[in-house]
Amino acid sequence: MSPLFVILFWGVLGIIFLAVFLSLLALFLFACWKKKRWLKWISGVPLALVSLFAILAVSAVVLGVLQSMRPTAVFKQAFNKSPTAITNLHSKYWFFADSGEMFLRFNCAPQKLAQIIPPGLQKADPATFNEMIGKTANIRNPDWWTLPSSASRPDYYLRESSIGNGRWFQSETEALIYDPVTQTAFYYFRGID
Repeated sequence: MSPLFVILFWGVLGIIFLAVFLSLLALFLFACWKKKRWLKWISGVPLALVSLFAILAVSAVVLGVLQSMRPTAVFKQAFNKSPTAITNLHSKYWFFADSGEMFLRFNCAPQKLAQIIPPGLQKADPATFNEMIGKTANIRNPDWWTLPSSASRPDYYLRESSIGNGRWFQSETEALIYDPVTQTAFYYFRGID
């Protein structure tokens, strides 16, 4: 499913929703003008329900966007844990249509990293790591997401799900790089359906 299809789909649904809302509003205003109580009820109740649904839908989208801007919320989604004993937390998160990606950078002790590492991430050698990350060539790194040099001998962790075995998407790539010298972790997730 391409982003264009998703935009068109939601655009058509939005136009239908707007047409229903405007029809109910016109009918309700007509009922008020003609002072027809039964017509007020017939149009007013669905108008109230449609308005409530619109408010809830917009609120859900706004809440999702606001949560994606909070590094602690992004961390909790990635690791299923609150970021206690985590410092210098940065995040970039974007999910839309049939794909999404997440960047995190934070500092923590090696013992804390061992506690929070997501299930399925396996230690990898640098060559395997670079090969897998090379598959995700269109990574748009944030300015603060600069991977450590191999001189600091970072630890590499990888997970690549096969079709249908992902947490959120059909196919997923998940990577974590930990620099023991600076105690900085870099987490990357990318999913696509």
